[in-house]
Amino acid sequence: MSGKIFYGTTTDNNGGCSLTDIFKNNVADLDLDDLKLKLSRISDKKISDVRNKESLLIYCNEDKLKDDVEKNTIFNLSGDNLETGNIAGFIGIDDVFLTINSRFIDNNNDNFLYYLLCKVFNINVSELEHSTSNKESLDIFLYLYFKHCLDEALSQGFYKKYEWHSYNDSKIKGCIDIAEHIKRNCISNGNIAYKLREQTYDNNLNQLIRHTIEFIKKETKYSFILDSNEETRKSVQSITNITPTYSKDKRRYIINKNLKSQTHPYYYKYEDLRKICIWILTGDNELRYGKDSENIYGLLFDMSFLWEEYLYTVLREYKYLEHPENRKGKGAIHLLSNNTWEAYPDFYARNKIVLDAKYKDEGKLKDIDRNDRYQLLSYMYVLNTKNGVFIVPSRDNGSDEERQTVYDKNQNKNAEVILHKFHIPQNAADFKEFSEEIQKSENNLKEKDYLKAK
Repeated sequence: MSGKIFYGTTTDNNGGCSLTDIFKNNVADLDLDDLKLKLSRISDKKISDVRNKESLLIYCNEDKLKDDVEKNTIFNLSGDNLETGNIAGFIGIDDVFLTINSRFIDNNNDNFLYYLLCKVFNINVSELEHSTSNKESLDIFLYLYFKHCLDEALSQGFYKKYEWHSYNDSKIKGCIDIAEHIKRNCISNGNIAYKLREQTYDNNLNQLIRHTIEFIKKETKYSFILDSNEETRKSVQSITNITPTYSKDKRRYIINKNLKSQTHPYYYKYEDLRKICIWILTGDNELRYGKDSENIYGLLFDMSFLWEEYLYTVLREYKYLEHPENRKGKGAIHLLSNNTWEAYPDFYARNKIVLDAKYKDEGKLKDIDRNDRYQLLSYMYVLNTKNGVFIVPSRDNGSDEERQTVYDKNQNKNAEVILHKFHIPQNAADFKEFSEEIQKSENNLKEKDYLKAK
């Protein structure tokens, strides 16, 4: 293919779409064999096999990644067709740049994905202006994800690292720097030039984070993202406080010092933060649009996980609902009496309700996958609940739910399985109107009788 960038656009769960349709704006210059060769480096591969590629960031449930890794791929190729799953976002391979929108994209506006990210990453939706530009959309997603990674990383504490610092005084503690001593000191001034290896917060990684903060604040129009909530404001102020030697002139030096992966076993959340900082600071050069033919880069979101986390922001006012956290081992239920076979329902309240967030296109209860049916019924049995609810996003603006009584030959329990179709607005004039309309869907869910606490 030529030296231009080849842009393609599709949606998640596209059911299979031809490459010529996906890259329709580049058909005249398209070499399908070359395109398929590049895409094959990602296609049909487990997320675990590609997620650690440099500059490839994937927002997903880490425990789901371990449990369901065999069926989690970004996309699959079959002949000249590309089929997507539940992954949305941006991915580039060399000079190929593929945008995967949510399947609820409307008139080239993916208001749905923008809205979910704002809610999950705790951004005031009224401040975000929607963009249909590939580049600007990617920038917004990067800044949103930077804010999320910053808060997550600092929840592990400030990153500390041993580094060599140079001193020139009479309190020698480390190794004498003979060359520097000869240069700086005369015989009678009493000072000794020396180097000391010491643990410090003012290190290259924290400096990289500081440079990214200053870039977003002063060189973009999205500084409000860093002022969106108290946690982020504290994160920004903390990084500013521990990096007193910051200098804008050292940006390239700091980037070069952080090109290698950060592998500290405790500060593992800093690795995604390091990657996204470098990506933001390098702008449009080698990491953005594939100057390196071996480069795989992108920012991707597991829509199933994003949908579940979004519903948590809607339902968290119901304090009685448990929202288990797999990584922290919180909220598990046990399926056997010896406390083995742990399971993690999406949301539940023992003796009352279990809710299952499904990012699937289910029209009726009969369309629910049989494994999902059995899982929900198992949870209902173990938790002794009267209601089991599937919550699915839907374009349908008609009846919002279907109910069926669970079969019980003794008719003692009268438990119900419910399919709640959460309406996703279409044809909104702008992001503001979309936000107002989807909030009606949120209120509709919260008013359901089965969510009312007794």
